[in-house]
Amino acid sequence: MNNIFLIGPPASGKTSVGISLAEHMDLPFVDTDEQIAEAEGEGVVEIFNRRGERSFREIERDMIKSICEDHNSSVISTGGGAVLSSRTRKIMKESGTIITLLPSIRAIQTNVEKSHLRPSLLSTTAEALRSLLIQRMPYYLMADYVVSYDTESVGDLVSIVEKFVLNSGFTQNTYATHTNEVEKL
Repeated sequence: MNNIFLIGPPASGKTSVGISLAEHMDLPFVDTDEQIAEAEGEGVVEIFNRRGERSFREIERDMIKSICEDHNSSVISTGGGAVLSSRTRKIMKESGTIITLLPSIRAIQTNVEKSHLRPSLLSTTAEALRSLLIQRMPYYLMADYVVSYDTESVGDLVSIVEKFVLNSGFTQNTYATHTNEVEKL
């Protein structure tokens, strides 16, 4: 089995779903943001603010490349903007299956409110989140599979992702909506 990459906007549940999926499938879990912070000796927000986005994206790309060289058959959670680099997208595509977790704006806001780790997102308005999603949507939709959701639990999302990974009746480039109320962008 190749690597499983979880991509999506900030606070989309990539880490929570990734940890649970890895445990459920008995695979190693790697969080690229954690790996970057450990290697650089400071948090990703500090790196981004101090060195700028371009430098951060280069560090991120190099870390993802290194992770792919060291890991096969792992669940890898990326930062929300990792997809902005064509070179990073290529590395992921060549190293595994890419799955986008695409929550509604409401789900992102709920996740941010529950998390103590994302204080910088607390003041982000729904309009700002919508703008970010619109900007990144073409990249998120390039994934092998896209899971759009609103109120599903981590366990529900893990079940959906696992079915994609095991290819249970799905073809690549499948877009699954598992919600009653998907917000329209």
